[in-house]
Amino acid sequence: MGLLSTRIGPGELDQRVASDLRGLIGAFSAISVMALGLQLVLVGILKSESGRQRVHLPPRVGATLFLGAIVGLLAGATTLLFVDSTRSFETEAALSVGLALACLAVSIPSRAVLLGEERWRHLAFVAFASAGGRLATTIALDVDTVASVLTGLLVGEAIGTTTAIALTRRSERSGTWPTGKGHHLMVGTTASIGLMLLVAMSSLSLDRFLGEQAADFNESASVARLVFVLILTVSLVFFPAMARFAVGSVSLRRSFHEALVVATGTAVAGTALILAFPSQLLQLVGAEAPGASDAITTIRLLAVAFSFYGLAGVSLVQYIAHGSRFALCTLPLIPFMILGHVISSGAVTLAVFALLTSAVLLVVASWPALARVQPILRPRVVEDDLTIELGHAAMTVVIPSFNPGSVVLETIGTLLESFHSAGIDVQVIVVSDGSTDGSVELISEANLPGVSQITLPRNIGKGAALRAGFAQASTRRIGFVDADGDIDPRQLVNMLRIQEQTGADIVFGSKRHSDSSVSISLLRTIYSRAFALLIRVLFQLDIADTQTGIKLYSRDVIAKTLPFLEENGFALDLELFVAARSCGFQHFVEVPVELRRTGGSTVSVKTVWQMLLQTARIFWRSQVTLQYLRASRVVNHQDTVGSTIDSVER
Repeated sequence: MGLLSTRIGPGELDQRVASDLRGLIGAFSAISVMALGLQLVLVGILKSESGRQRVHLPPRVGATLFLGAIVGLLAGATTLLFVDSTRSFETEAALSVGLALACLAVSIPSRAVLLGEERWRHLAFVAFASAGGRLATTIALDVDTVASVLTGLLVGEAIGTTTAIALTRRSERSGTWPTGKGHHLMVGTTASIGLMLLVAMSSLSLDRFLGEQAADFNESASVARLVFVLILTVSLVFFPAMARFAVGSVSLRRSFHEALVVATGTAVAGTALILAFPSQLLQLVGAEAPGASDAITTIRLLAVAFSFYGLAGVSLVQYIAHGSRFALCTLPLIPFMILGHVISSGAVTLAVFALLTSAVLLVVASWPALARVQPILRPRVVEDDLTIELGHAAMTVVIPSFNPGSVVLETIGTLLESFHSAGIDVQVIVVSDGSTDGSVELISEANLPGVSQITLPRNIGKGAALRAGFAQASTRRIGFVDADGDIDPRQLVNMLRIQEQTGADIVFGSKRHSDSSVSISLLRTIYSRAFALLIRVLFQLDIADTQTGIKLYSRDVIAKTLPFLEENGFALDLELFVAARSCGFQHFVEVPVELRRTGGSTVSVKTVWQMLLQTARIFWRSQVTLQYLRASRVVNHQDTVGSTIDSVER
């Protein structure tokens, strides 16, 4: 806790003891984080179970009292472990802290009701009642004694608990505790405890580790921690919605983004204030030598650290409320902070450990949160070939080509033969991506009917070639197949049949389809599976294989996404899925493919690295700047306006 290993009596209150008491109060800030997490766990469980706006108080009062008793015993035992004083004072401190935390634990279900029903005036009343009771008790007893501060802490929590229960005593108590939510409760509780420990270890130090500098660290943390508290306080208004709405819903996405914007603004303002006036703020807490360079450096480092903790907390709230395992990302960082306490030689060093820990937590917690507010999109999987008659159909096939040699003529010939045999009109656009092997001349000399050619002056990438070809297509269906002969282009005929029957927005070949026939290396298989897992986490796209070089798109998909596609490399396949999904297209169909490797593998360390960089750019545009979403809204608005004008003119 905050009382360090110096022997003190209950009536003494020197500078060190004052620092220790501030540390003890600071520990309650961390514990309040745990309590908030547990409240949101309950809100998430009950609202997902009932599907209603109101959150009803669970009827298991006995379980709540048992939780309070366990928390109180653990808190009291921990206080005895860290307090080294007279036996009477150790007992008094343990009882005060233990009972105060027991009260807080008992009030969690009641506070969850108030939070879930967004009864903000009642929540404010509970907070003011608790703070007022603490302050009044401390003043009435004697503000200059340790005992008065501890007693005020207990009385304040008791008043807050009583007030919360009184305000919810008329709440409906119906039904039983939701079943099958044990995992949700366990994950949320564990994650809340993990965040509490990180904040506590970044707020408190002990004499046994830092010596006299422990008090300096605690005083700096007592000021810097205000940024963290402020961030969560102003973001609180968005938390019930984040717990109530389903993962992937538009409402969750909106609530999360709004909370993140408000939290970021608060973090910047609060941190800037501490960075600008560190000495003055240290003086407010009575710190000794507030102008010392180490103290100034410590408080500035901790201000940034606690702003990072606060921003990460917004993402963690989303995980905790929905029982996501991502919430457990706090746990691996706890040993790092413990190591910091053990090896740090001064307050500045420990503050650096806190800053590094908070920065890692911010990155690890935030990027999945930004992705998971999108719904998981799972494609339909087609098992068998379809034999329906297409009637008169037309399709454009783009063939991106870079130094394919004479095999490109075989690919074109096979494609034309299969479509003509099926009675389907097909236009073939071969896009030479800066080829220098004479393939451009071979295609020109062949003078095949229905085949046109676009020549790019230099090698830019497969994505650039596809975009150039798509821009020239005018049929209702547009597809592409690689030029190298690894994939039989005759499969496009069956993909067209599947699209005709299912009305799919995108039909894509997948090497991982159960009926696929593939002959690829083990390394390429590993790359493919790892990439599929990556895009599922980043984009909530449960697509087994985005990169196989044969796909078919409806014209609407190409028309609406092409204006804001940017990737020139292999990642255009992925970008098209992401952009199409942002435009509202969700009907994707996975089909088997026959793939044979006719040449050397094109997968190398350089290719993998480029794919990762391109994927990171797509993630930034999709999940951070929301570029695709905003662009899709513009396109849809233009379509709506255009339809309205057409109807008026008619």
